[in-house]
This record gives sequence, structure tokens and C-alpha cells, in this order.
Amino acid sequence: MAEQVAGSNVESKAGSKKQKTVPVIVIGSKGTNKVVQYVDAAGYKNRVYIPHAEEKDGKVPARVLAAGVQFGLDWTQFIEEQTITPAQVAGCLRSKNIWTLADLEARQAQAQRAIALVLEVNVATLRRLVRTDMKQKSGG
Repeated sequence: MAEQVAGSNVESKAGSKKQKTVPVIVIGSKGTNKVVQYVDAAGYKNRVYIPHAEEKDGKVPARVLAAGVQFGLDWTQFIEEQTITPAQVAGCLRSKNIWTLADLEARQAQAQRAIALVLEVNVATLRRLVRTDMKQKSGG
């Protein structure tokens, strides 16, 4: 997978107005659109469909990206239901006899594996939620 081009937002002239542009990488094309990837203000990668003509020299106006059609699933609609509680994390650590900072430092790998077990359950739940949603949207 291609990596994001480093760089910050830059200003470009469009007529007498300046418009903010964002560095992007082109991931692919579909019909009259391109899929581009950019890094948002929070530092997260995003991919959207935009019209071919909007990308020039690896840059796209910020307003175009904001209006783009999201590529992929909107994970946030499913993840809101996904939480790992402090009690679950504590339970995982205690199940591996990790009670103190010294225990945690001595058995970091065990702690990570214990917490990963809770994450696996949440990933399974996430997959189930996505499949259910897709089934409902397809009328099945």
C-alpha cells in the first residue's frame, strides 16, 4: 500500500481567492472518479472518491476532500458499540498475575497477549455488526 506524502496544507491561488489544498496520493480510479488518500488534521489516513479533474500535482482543495464520498466502511458507526472497559483490562492483567508496575514491567508480553484476547472478542463483535448491517442494507 502506498504511503501518504509528507507535507502540510498549502495555499494556492484560484482566481483572486486562496484555497487550501491538501497533499494526497492517488490510490486508484473508478469511472469518472479517483480514490485519493490524505491525512486529516488529527493525523488519521482517510480515503475518498473525488472527480478526476480535482487532483492536480498530488494536491486537492480541502473543500473537495470534505465533499468527497468516503471509500470503505464508516467504522465509527460500529465502533461506538465497541468498548473495552477498565474492568476488562484489569481482569486480563490479574488473570496473568500482573498486580503491580513491577509485574507489568517484568511480563509486558503476557500483559499484551491478555489484553489482545479482549480485543479479539471486540473484533469478532465488530465483524458481526458489519455483516448484520450489510445484510440489512441488502434486504437479506
